[in-house]
Parts: sequence; C-alpha cells; structure tokens
Amino acid sequence: MDKKSKEYKVFLFWNISLAIWAFAYSFAYTASDVYEFGKWNKLSAAGWCTFPAITLYLVLTITGRKLKDNILSVFFIFMPAAILLYMTLFLFFPGIVSSKLISNLFYIGDFFYSFIYLLSSILLIYFWGRRSQSSNVKKQAKVIVITSLIPFLMNITNQTILPAFGIRYFPDSGQIYSLIMLWGVNYAIVKYQFMNIPSSSITNELFNKISDLTFLVDLEGRIVKTGKHIYYILDYREEEIEGTHISKIIRNENLKHLIANYQLIDETVKLKDVYISSKRGNIVPFNLSVTPLKDSCQKRTLGILIVGQDVRLIKNLQEEITRHSLTSDRLRESEEMFRTMIETAPFASIMINRENHKFIYINSKTRELFNLKEEDYDGEGAEKYYYNLVDRQEIISDIQEGRTVKEREITFKRKDNSIIYGLVTIIPTIYNEQEALLICITDVTEQRLSQDKLRESYEELDRVNRELLTINYLLHEKSVKDGLTNLFNHQHINEVLKFEIAKARKLDTSLWVMMLDIDYFKRINDNFGHQAGDKVLIQVSNLIESSIRSTDYAGRYGGEEFFIVLSELSFEEAYEVAERIRTNIESFDFGVDDMKVTVSIGLSKLNKEDEKQLVNKADTMLYKAKRNGRNRIEYI
Repeated sequence: MDKKSKEYKVFLFWNISLAIWAFAYSFAYTASDVYEFGKWNKLSAAGWCTFPAITLYLVLTITGRKLKDNILSVFFIFMPAAILLYMTLFLFFPGIVSSKLISNLFYIGDFFYSFIYLLSSILLIYFWGRRSQSSNVKKQAKVIVITSLIPFLMNITNQTILPAFGIRYFPDSGQIYSLIMLWGVNYAIVKYQFMNIPSSSITNELFNKISDLTFLVDLEGRIVKTGKHIYYILDYREEEIEGTHISKIIRNENLKHLIANYQLIDETVKLKDVYISSKRGNIVPFNLSVTPLKDSCQKRTLGILIVGQDVRLIKNLQEEITRHSLTSDRLRESEEMFRTMIETAPFASIMINRENHKFIYINSKTRELFNLKEEDYDGEGAEKYYYNLVDRQEIISDIQEGRTVKEREITFKRKDNSIIYGLVTIIPTIYNEQEALLICITDVTEQRLSQDKLRESYEELDRVNRELLTINYLLHEKSVKDGLTNLFNHQHINEVLKFEIAKARKLDTSLWVMMLDIDYFKRINDNFGHQAGDKVLIQVSNLIESSIRSTDYAGRYGGEEFFIVLSELSFEEAYEVAERIRTNIESFDFGVDDMKVTVSIGLSKLNKEDEKQLVNKADTMLYKAKRNGRNRIEYI
C-alpha cells in the first residue's frame, strides 16, 4: 500500500483511534476515584467517539464507495463523533450537573451511532466480498465479517440486552472486544494480503503500455487481466476473455502443466514456438515467458504473468533465408529482394563481416533504434554498441564453436549512452561472396522496463506489508502490557496462569505462584509524591524481571500488587526465587533519602485448585505476611 494513499492514512488513523481508546481505558479501569476515572475517560473518548466513524469511512474507502469522495457526506459521517466527543469533554464530569434529558440523549445517541455505523461497516464488507470475483477478496471479507460480528454482538449483549433484564455484572469492555476484530484484520492482512495494492492499480498502466501479448492469470488458471493489444494480435477484446481459463486461449500442454504445478516454479520459464489460434482461426507463433508472482514475505505465489512475443516476422525471415539456401549465387540473384525484405522488416537487421565485424549493411529500423546516421557507422565495428563487452565475447565464442544464438537478451547502448534491451538472433550467411553474419534485434526495452517497474511495485508492496505487520505487533504489545511497568497486565497474566495450569496438569509438573505487594506504598506516595511512587513501581518491576527466569512470567495485578508464575520448580527453588526478589528490592538504592522499600510475598503451590482458588491462596499468604510484620515470605 502506498503511504500517500487515502487507504493507508485512514487505516493509520483507525489504529491510532483504537490505541487511544484501549490505552486510556486501561488506566480508567484501575482508577482509585471518580475524578481519576473521569480524567482517563475523557482521554479515551478521543478513541471510542471517533472509532465507529473512522471504521465506516475506512470501509467506504476500501470498498470504493463514492460517498467517501463527497465532502458533505464525510461531514455528516463524522458529525455524531464530534457531538459525542464534545458532550463527553464538557458535559460529564464529577461536579458537573447535566440534566436527565442531556444524559438520555447522550446514551441513546451513542448506542444508535455505534450500532448503525458498525453494523453498516460489517454489511458493506459482506456485500463487497460477495460481489467480488476474486476468491482471495471473498476470503478477506469472510474473515473480517466474522471477527467483526463477534465483538459487535458481544458488546450489544453486554451493554444493552443484559442490562434490559437487570443484569449489570459485566463492565463495559468494547475496546477489549475490539481486539477480536483487530486480530481478524491482522489475519486477513497476513494470510490473504488484505489491503494490498489491487492488481488493477499495478497492471492497468503497465499492460496498456506493453505491446506484446500479456496475460495475468490467477492460481486456478483464470485470466485476471490482459493488455489492450490482444485485440490487434488475436482479435479478442479484453472483456471477452477476462475470467476465461487460459487453456481456452493457449492450447499448450506445457503451459497447462506449469499452471497446474505453479508451486514448483521459482523463476521465469520460457516456452518456445507456442502456436496460438486467433479468434478468426489464424495460427500465430509466439515465444512465451511464464513468471510466478510471489509474496517475498511468505514465498507464496500470488498469480502468474504470461508474456508472449509474436515471432511471425522472425520466422518468416528465417524461412525465407532457408528457402533460398543462403547460397552466394541465390543471394546475388535475389539481392534486391533481400534488401527489400530486410528494409521492410519491423526489427533491426544488421549485416557484419564475419572476420573483422565491420558493418556491411544496416536497415532503417537499426538506424532508428540506435539514432544513427550513415557517417556514424561507416567503416566502424559493432563492438562499441555493446553495453557489456562480455556479452559480445560470449556471442563470438558461440558462433566460432557452431552454437546457435537465438533470441538471446543483450543490453546495447547508443552513442549518448542510453540503454537498449534487445533479443538477438544471429544467422551465418554469405553476402557478396564473403562470409557474413546477419544480426536480427527485436527491441524489448519497453517490456523490460515494464517488468522492472512491476518488480519494484511488488517490492514496495512487500515493504508496506512489513510496516503493517510491525504496527499490528505494537498494537498487540499494548493490549497485553501494563502501560507503566511494561509487565503483563492483569487480564493477560490471568490468561497466562490459566494456560500454565493446563500445561502443568497435562505434563504432571509443578507450578508455583507469588502474590507480591509493596509495603506501605501509600506512605511513599504521600511522603515523596506520586512521581516517586511511579518510579518505585517501575524499578520494582525491573528487579522482579531480573530475578526470575526467562520461562517465568510476571505481571502487574493492580496498584502496587504484582503476580508471578513459576513452572517446574521444587519448593526450595521457588522459595529461593521469592527470597531473591525480596532481598534485591530491600537492598536496592532508589535514589531518594529516607526512602526504604520492602515487599511482602505470598507463595502458593498448585494442587487441585482452579486459577481463582490458586490466586486466593497466594493472596491469603500475602496478607499473612503483612500481619506477621511485612518484608517477609509466607507460603502454603
């Protein structure tokens, strides 16, 4: 995806909106009073108020809806978000009294705004996938619709249906549910190349400029795109054959086998002398190049590019030369015909002396291709027009040893050093009773540059995809890590505990947990300030991480409480880890005079409890350590 494209910018704002929502609300969940909750709720409103509108606008952009380009439509799409954000910032806060009418308008408006926008987005993606002819787009749409519908229904159930029956046990967790949708978008990007540059935007311009026969086919062999020149070559119109299987146009068993076994193709495969029937029944010979288009990240084949070069003129020339046996007598008799044929040929033709490689004759196409005048080449040799002299030496060696030089790609240069790419065929002959070489050059510069441009486009696409994967990784990290300490947050450490309990029971190994609390932490905040308290929390987290193994897990459970999971340890080893944490914290210099930081630890072993009972056991031991004087370890 191009960084300058609208899709990239809107997708970036969509990620920022969700990140602000999740980040701020993570602090709102742990707020100690209504004022702190109100502060974080205002910050998170920048995310949850704008999220539905940005979602709808992103979907309109991806699906190509015209509404996205209408300024008035865009204004009305974002107007509810602006109104709700204003009300959140200025009408709701402890100490501000808003009328019941305002409150009702806010909550009802917020419900219908979120419900209508998100449901519309899901439906737009659904119908986009259903109308698409691409199986890959259908899979993208299916993944996104399912993973968006799940959090949508969970949020409606939690915030609307359950409260209607008087059930209010569950907190609002819209941003948590949204992680399911975020996972679905990430899966569609990684697995099915969602939001990649579509083939039309890459190929339309290139295909229209390539004069050769060109097809882009999918992995099932169906034609996705072809150049407009197919009408002049095979009498077919583009719309006639798009969606048609390539075997109905090119009846060649080798090509059919290559497409059926595309997994085995790693580089361009050339097929010589492939005969293709035009719509009118004319048989046209082609040389085909079959190139797999691969995703460099996953090495997955995305499609197959087939380029065919019409070789009728070269074959006619070869047949004509063969028919006249290339003997000196026949050439002399037909010299005028030979010159006429060479002069009217649509490719560059050069006759050089076989011994000294001086020019004997060049046709008008050669002069046009190399920007030559007669005085530029009179008495000169051909070597100065090779870009790489190694190519010339290889050709000379092949001719001397009797090997064929046929349609070999060579890079030439003009006198101004500009580059020409040509397919070279060399035919030994007799001209005016002297041995000569007839060199035929087909200009493929345009095709070569187009292929280079196509390759560069795919490289840029790969780079953008890697950036998207990095963004998704950072979002995932923010969703599982505590914003202050960078340890796992409360929710994720509980998920880790549940997984480790299941693993310990399956493998019949031991599992220990620790609940750790900073002693008299409130005094630290009261005496030294909350910034000092935050520094203590960060440093204690660092000391915990440095005291445990890489296979152990540590998380901030809430406030000044921390939770640690230790696997496959004996009691002595687990107690040693706990004591190492306690002594490391007790002996650490926090850089503030008169500040002494200690911790109390509750240590508990998994027996037959579930995760909640195991946490309660550790918590009970923690409070036993508090009652017995703090700065100690109690275990069970």
